[in-house]
Amino acid sequence: MAQTVTKTIKLKIVLPKNSDGKKAIFDSHCALIEAVAEYEKRFVLMRQEEYYNSNRELVKQEDVLREFCTKLPDIKTDEQKQIVKTLYEKIALDGKAQNVGAWNSSIFGTHQMEDGKKGGRKPKDPNKIDPKKDELKAFKGSCSENNILPLFVPLLTSSLSAPSIDKGSGKLKLSFWDKAAMRVATAHLISWNAVDKTTKENYAKQTDKIKEEKEKYDNFDENLRNKIEQYCKERKDENAGFETDKEFYITGAMCGSLNEIIKEWKHKIALMKLHD
Repeated sequence: MAQTVTKTIKLKIVLPKNSDGKKAIFDSHCALIEAVAEYEKRFVLMRQEEYYNSNRELVKQEDVLREFCTKLPDIKTDEQKQIVKTLYEKIALDGKAQNVGAWNSSIFGTHQMEDGKKGGRKPKDPNKIDPKKDELKAFKGSCSENNILPLFVPLLTSSLSAPSIDKGSGKLKLSFWDKAAMRVATAHLISWNAVDKTTKENYAKQTDKIKEEKEKYDNFDENLRNKIEQYCKERKDENAGFETDKEFYITGAMCGSLNEIIKEWKHKIALMKLHD
């Protein structure tokens, strides 16, 4: 059964005077949902693997790669494609949607807010060693060296808000709208990947179990198996007037009661011999 994921988002809208508030909310919501869908599609391309779409149709890997080359024409070499795939894994498989904020400025090619410039936060101690931050910085450097970034175009920064340019870097500042759309898209992907992982693990377990049962069946005494099958056929014929046309099988419940039946038979046979 398909997995349903529900996310709640807050809409913040500044309405001019004499405006249609309901229409503005509706239009903003539609624009946000469309941006989320577009960002999710781009992430799925970065994944570079086959998947099932909403119609439960398999989209093969070659079709994914073909669309990947069309939507990301600057990513040509195998090394570049592997870096893009790794970038997808770092964003969509880390299990925390809020962590995408560390990548927003890079994947959108927009201005990055420095520590201490927002919310009154103090700059971090430059002498404090943070392995994860160093690893992230090194990977971003690898992305820049291989001309990977930017990979996304901000769809809402100019449409739902007035564009703002940073004076120092000359780059566009990413709006609240695109940040919100990216968080929702990432949350969906994290949920999807979690379900995908669980499904694959369960499938592997069931496959191993079936394989094990098949090996037991193949190694079962053939003569005894033929007798059991003949018995099941005879029972089906005997009960033809009482049951449907379904095959008769010896069930686990029957096997569980076998010892009790044998014990009862032995007891009756002993009584019969005693009376004789």
